[in-house]
Amino acid sequence: MRKKKKRESGGGGGWMDTYGDLVTLLLCFFVLLYSFSSVDASKWEALVKSFSGASGVLDNNNMGNGVGPIPIITVDPKDDLDVDPTVQPFPTLEIPETTPSAEPSPVPTKEPIKAPTPRPKPKPSSTPKPSQLVPLYNDLNNKLSANSNTVGVDIEHYNNEVRIRIVASVLFEPGSDTLTPQANEILTIIADLVDQYANKIKSLHTEGHTDNVSKLNSDIQSKWELAGRRAAHVLQYLCTNSKINSNQAYTMGYGSAKPVATNDTPEGRDKNNRVDIVIIE
Repeated sequence: MRKKKKRESGGGGGWMDTYGDLVTLLLCFFVLLYSFSSVDASKWEALVKSFSGASGVLDNNNMGNGVGPIPIITVDPKDDLDVDPTVQPFPTLEIPETTPSAEPSPVPTKEPIKAPTPRPKPKPSSTPKPSQLVPLYNDLNNKLSANSNTVGVDIEHYNNEVRIRIVASVLFEPGSDTLTPQANEILTIIADLVDQYANKIKSLHTEGHTDNVSKLNSDIQSKWELAGRRAAHVLQYLCTNSKINSNQAYTMGYGSAKPVATNDTPEGRDKNNRVDIVIIE
């Protein structure tokens, strides 16, 4: 076992430490007394009442095992309390009143995108361009009307079209597709004028039509065949006797599908049996 060394005390050092501690304790005691002497009595009374009024917190009857109510310390405001006049209470923060600011500047609104103004369409000329087939139409009328064998031939003129309608009885025997000598005379006049205006003609075609009553030759099977054959023979004659380009020509057979009169009378059936020559500029 090691022996503890005895603390060596020199002079009066231990006594001085005890004295300093005592002075410090006395100073703390007086500071505490000073703080109690500056208690605000009204605040203390309000604090005690708030605790005594709350149920279950500080009940006067139950405090200290029913010994008695909590003593309330009252202080006469006339008592001369040592209050440091230099101590100022905490300043109260004043909230500045908000004044209405200036009216906010209006938010600029986007202007709608304007649609482009449509350009006006060019208006068609009030005076239509004259057809280049008018001279052909006039020449056909003059030359065919001067021939006495052209009865049953009608000529019509539309915007860009000349239609020559010839009844089948002028061109063919009943129920046949063979051209008659009279047909050759009429078609020669038409072919000569077509050849003269060939540079102004865009296309030329023939349309064959029949009635639904007349009998057919033994070598023809239907009205469509008869109509097609007649239209083909007329077109072949025109292309052979004029400068019309065969690439610009074609033929169609409608049979009895497009009548222009009734099939109940001989006159009506005669009008329905026809070949139309259509010239287009």
